[in-house]
Amino acid sequence: MEVDIVMPELAESMASAKLASWLKAEGDAVTAGQPIAEIETDKTTVEIEAPATGVLQAIRIPAGTDGVTVGTVLAVIADGRGPVAGPAGTIVATPAPIRPARAMSTRPTGVPEGLATPLAARMALLTGVDVAELSARQGGTRVRRSDVEARLGQVRRSRAEEVQETQTPVPGSFDEVPLTPMRRVTASRLQQAKREIPHFYLTADCNVTKLVRLRTHLNRESRGPKLTVTDLLLAACALALRDVPLANATWADDVVRVYRTIDIAFAVNSVRGLITPIVRDCQDKTLAAISNAVRQLTSRAREGRLLPEEYTGGTFTLSNLGMFGVSSATPIVNPPQCCILGVGAIERRPVAIGDGLAVGEVMSLTLAADHRAIDGATGAELLRAIKRRLEDPIALAAL
Repeated sequence: MEVDIVMPELAESMASAKLASWLKAEGDAVTAGQPIAEIETDKTTVEIEAPATGVLQAIRIPAGTDGVTVGTVLAVIADGRGPVAGPAGTIVATPAPIRPARAMSTRPTGVPEGLATPLAARMALLTGVDVAELSARQGGTRVRRSDVEARLGQVRRSRAEEVQETQTPVPGSFDEVPLTPMRRVTASRLQQAKREIPHFYLTADCNVTKLVRLRTHLNRESRGPKLTVTDLLLAACALALRDVPLANATWADDVVRVYRTIDIAFAVNSVRGLITPIVRDCQDKTLAAISNAVRQLTSRAREGRLLPEEYTGGTFTLSNLGMFGVSSATPIVNPPQCCILGVGAIERRPVAIGDGLAVGEVMSLTLAADHRAIDGATGAELLRAIKRRLEDPIALAAL
């Protein structure tokens, strides 16, 4: 009969280790519980014990091999009863000649002789298990590796139960708010997006002093509804997407769909939850037309009167949280779109003017993108294009 020697899992997070050395050679006699090899983890060196008595018949992983995964068969022990399969399918009638075992002492200091096997003692020192206490729990028997592993399992379960108890709220100390259908769908989609989409993020600060002055000037001259920062951001994004069309795209599993029309969704917070109505055909709209569309869609979104075609099928999303006073925002991609722009508040900060400093109006932008659909260079081009339009907004005024 043959018994496999496998790479053990010495810690919960251990996935692999280095087989440092063999303490026995092929053909050596081994005894169950006897150290036969040493493995190196990221923290220490421990011994592997023979799982059975017999002859070390075949070493499959040579000494010095790194990255050996947990559960890999390292060697085979033959117990010497009956024929043993040899190389290339041959049958060996008798085991290989038995050579005397080499004596080694690798017992860790601080563990009394005979209280635990060498491997169990090293595991106990590594994991903080009290060998003397564990032996006493077992009626004074010698502690083996399996005993340490069982004790570690008990400790983990006990700690998990303690955490659960401390996190369980006291009855009557909270109110449960039922999820609206919109919030439930949003939670599901964003959880899926964060789990499945390989996000990457790019951030830039924009000196929007000229943009603030332009908005003030246009609103002073206008007799109609006033322009918002969101209106100007949408216009800047539309021009930037026209400059970098590869970012105006959605992910479709095996292809990337690059759209000819620029349909920008923008986040609106309502009592029912977050919703993203869409301004269609932004590439053909004037600044006034974009502003009018934003105002009407926002009103209908908060009243719950949006039609499905008004909030599905966008090619890009804008999430402006500046009105809440946050400095920056790192959004989650809205699938199947490949880009979303998070915008922070306009803040007065020091800005460089030539070789000097002045106080200006600064806004932080964070672009989150799906790395399956676009690469970092395309994302950087888009963010640079948006920044350019916001810092030099003359093209926005001409829309």
